[in-house]
Amino acid sequence: MTKLLFKDHIGIYNLLDYNRSHSELVFRHRSKGMNTDICFKSVRGVFVQTELKGVEIILVQDLKMVPKIFNCVTELGYKVYQLKTLQGEKYYINGGVFGVFENDLDILQSPLGDFMWSSKNRLVFWSEDE
Repeated sequence: MTKLLFKDHIGIYNLLDYNRSHSELVFRHRSKGMNTDICFKSVRGVFVQTELKGVEIILVQDLKMVPKIFNCVTELGYKVYQLKTLQGEKYYINGGVFGVFENDLDILQSPLGDFMWSSKNRLVFWSEDE
């Protein structure tokens, strides 16, 4: 069983940053000076490409759907998220929560670490609010 949490079939998302000390990961789509950032927190495992052409983020509720090579945990609130591209490719992130934000940060300025906010920052989705 799965649950669709977020989708954007138009954007191309590139891996922008990974902060090992805080276990955070961010993908970014940039269009017309604005960014859409997908930020994962408490990341335990990653099986993903660095570029996603179109993306659906699905909460995996049946771990039998996850390839056995991807050793994931679900204790202590960790979840498995499937990132499915427009081409049907499936990737996985094992982590706590994720959020989608729109902002006008500079093209290479990461929102991770100090969690940089821009003047036009807007929360689009937060996984714990579903």
